[in-house]
Amino acid sequence: MGDVFAQPQAVEKFRRATEAIHEHGAAFIGQLWHPGAQGSGVFSSPWAPSRVPQPSSWKMPHEMTIDEINEVIAGYARGASVLQEAGVDGAEIHGAHGYLITQFLSPLSNTRDDEFGGDLERRLNFPIKIMEAIRAEVGKAWPVGMRISGDEMAEGGYTSDDFSRMVPMLTAGDQLDYLSVSTGIYRSMDTIIAPMYYPNGAFVYLAALAKEHLDIPVMCIGRINDPVMAEQILEDRQADLVGMTRANICDPELPNKAREGRLDEIRHCLGCNEACWGHVMNGMSISCAINPIIGREQAWGDIPRSTNPRRVVVIGGGPAGCEAARVSA
Repeated sequence: MGDVFAQPQAVEKFRRATEAIHEHGAAFIGQLWHPGAQGSGVFSSPWAPSRVPQPSSWKMPHEMTIDEINEVIAGYARGASVLQEAGVDGAEIHGAHGYLITQFLSPLSNTRDDEFGGDLERRLNFPIKIMEAIRAEVGKAWPVGMRISGDEMAEGGYTSDDFSRMVPMLTAGDQLDYLSVSTGIYRSMDTIIAPMYYPNGAFVYLAALAKEHLDIPVMCIGRINDPVMAEQILEDRQADLVGMTRANICDPELPNKAREGRLDEIRHCLGCNEACWGHVMNGMSISCAINPIIGREQAWGDIPRSTNPRRVVVIGGGPAGCEAARVSA
């Protein structure tokens, strides 16, 4: 299997990225991810716990042997070690959205009858062994978290009730510093990046379920595009952290505007998924349907206020006309 962390230049590449992020006062948590059966399968069969095709390609995957499972576990540990050596501030194990770890957790995709399949406890062995291997490499002081789907939202998959049973077993070894609770798999793609027909905060309840069992910080997600709503979630103790990815794509200044009380100036994500996820799925650069400068920051830069103001007439009230009027003002 390909392994970006095995490349000799990996540490230096991650170090450059880390330094660039640190220059702006932010922390960098690197994500460790394996697609499993969600891989393309163009050049070889993707690896998976069982021979169960996945919606990304419907290619028949290769059922991993015990030696191959141990190879991948070692790869996660090696990846964490590379991130640590590069000065990255921590690692997040991606165990959500139907990728390899989810495939081991799910009765939909795991039909094994050995130590890595069968009942819930054995299906948890794969992520638990990954966490143990990572800790053996990086120690206890370096932050390690996990992202996980709180419900597969698919017939035959694990449910929120299963998740409630899973959380105490997954965290029993005190290997994690936080848990990020997402939702869905590729069979329920609309829940992973929830579009506008889902209410804001639709899946916060899954983080609240996890929080009932945990003393470590829990992050929630799910169409949260308003800092006032995010603050209310924290005050209600439904979660300790709030993920707002698309909200910050739409308006990268959202945190600063919230901190400074400029709430009326925030551009709120619509949940349209047109120019963020939609562009990615079509092999295009990421942007935003209501903030066209996204993805073009270096080309356009900051637009300074004119020292020679003039009157401008904008004909047309579509997105382009509205943006022209906004910038002209």
